[in-house]
Amino acid sequence: MWAARATELTGKEWRYVKVLQTNFNSLQPTTFEDCAHFGTLQPSLFDDDMYG
Repeated sequence: MWAARATELTGKEWRYVKVLQTNFNSLQPTTFEDCAHFGTLQPSLFDDDMYG
């Protein structure tokens, strides 16, 4: 996966969250934080609880 390779190359952790187009359109995000909200809906994608 590209996130694992990016982490390896940069030394900084990268993660991937898939946001469905229909969800993106319904939220109409104006910031990255708005998009990151979708990560909280998919907690199984993360090893830890990064969103509290």
